[in-house]
Amino acid sequence: MSGNSGGAVKFLQTAKLLKIIPIVAVALVVTFGASATTFAAASTVWTGYPASDETGIYRGIAWSPQLGIFVAAANGFVMTSPDGIVWTTQTTPSASGSASTWRSVAWSPQLNLFVVVGSTSPGTSQNVITSPDGVNWTLRSQPDSRVWSAVVWSPEQSQFVATVAPASGSMTSPDGITWTNAPVMTVVGGARTIIWAAQDSQYVATRSPSAIIHTSPDGITWTQHVAPLASFGVAYAPSLDRYVAVGGSGLMTSSDAVTWTTQTSSVTNLRSVVWSAENNEFVAVGPGGIVSSPDGITWTAEASPAANGWEALAWSPSLFRYIAVSLDGTNRTMTGLVPTLPSVPISLNASTSGSKVNLTWTQPTFNGNSAITGYRMERSTNGGAYVTLVANTASTSTTYTDTTVASDVSYTYRVYALNSQGASVASNVATITVSAAQGTLADTGESVPPIMLTAGSLIVGGGLLLTGTKLKKLYAHNK
Repeated sequence: MSGNSGGAVKFLQTAKLLKIIPIVAVALVVTFGASATTFAAASTVWTGYPASDETGIYRGIAWSPQLGIFVAAANGFVMTSPDGIVWTTQTTPSASGSASTWRSVAWSPQLNLFVVVGSTSPGTSQNVITSPDGVNWTLRSQPDSRVWSAVVWSPEQSQFVATVAPASGSMTSPDGITWTNAPVMTVVGGARTIIWAAQDSQYVATRSPSAIIHTSPDGITWTQHVAPLASFGVAYAPSLDRYVAVGGSGLMTSSDAVTWTTQTSSVTNLRSVVWSAENNEFVAVGPGGIVSSPDGITWTAEASPAANGWEALAWSPSLFRYIAVSLDGTNRTMTGLVPTLPSVPISLNASTSGSKVNLTWTQPTFNGNSAITGYRMERSTNGGAYVTLVANTASTSTTYTDTTVASDVSYTYRVYALNSQGASVASNVATITVSAAQGTLADTGESVPPIMLTAGSLIVGGGLLLTGTKLKKLYAHNK
């Protein structure tokens, strides 16, 4: 408080006597809390949803975290979705006189580009399409007219690598536009899936019906490895340094993609597998159903919403959900929601009304796949430790009023969103200082205390009382 301290004391004493209602002097400071980085594993809830076109034969899917959309490849078109639940058909170009079947999708965050590969009937050399947004697509040419069945992007090598079926081979591209053929893999049977394992600096491609795994350091020179099972899909867990490959007869694991060991699973006939680093598990899908494993060795069957021909699977870390697409059946997409912590509440703001502090904020953009059940409010006084104002508001309301404030005190607030899994990280903080240095006295109708300086008027700390025996309005200011 500025000015003469004696005058300040007299003002406060008079204000107390005359029931002056303090007006809060506000100073707001906003800082943003850190994003959550780890999540607890929880049971996945799988639900089937209709595709944008329920006659589509869906073979590939990819997630773009930069755009916040899934793209799924089908026969003659693709479809997009921001959440894996509501899908929109997007038209794609085809070579003149040919019908396209799109089979695999890859996203490059460095190029901000989707690449989809497939085949045409009759065969042409235009079996690649690209898009910067999943909506507008451009037809590209590549070296030959074979059936390009899988594609992947390597951030470390800054290139796309695609594989071919039913013959053998691969091609590479630095931009998704210009493609170069690599030597053939020289093994009968088409490559079904290709991944890039950055930690091992190698590409791994699966083949079916052959029990062969291919590896390559550059997407050009390939080495074949005999495996105990024919496989369709493959995934790699860097934290475990373990590969999992799945196929019609079951699944197998490897530490190097060279030597493989079969593992036991109650579900076979699998087509696609992914590793979720955020949920610390492998998940595999196929016509046989759904299985999951924390280590690739011990597997648990999960309830599938439909016995469809699930062909491809993707994981979204930001949405904390799996999305699978199917070749057939009703509801040709399914979403595996993993309950987790909600994202952070947004834009916490503090304001005042009389002797109260009013807090408002915006609900999290992501509820953690579990309904928000309330909010936890915390407060720091004059820069001290945070204490809990309310552990759980038990309401989805995004407002809170603190009535326990005092004058000349600085308060800092933060809020957490709550769901069935626990609390989010803290919101931004809002700091507000309550000061009695400036006040307004509304009409109270009370008698004026006997401290009048002149007849019919009273000067209090620089304010002028205009009435004689009844108080109408006082503005006081300490100078």
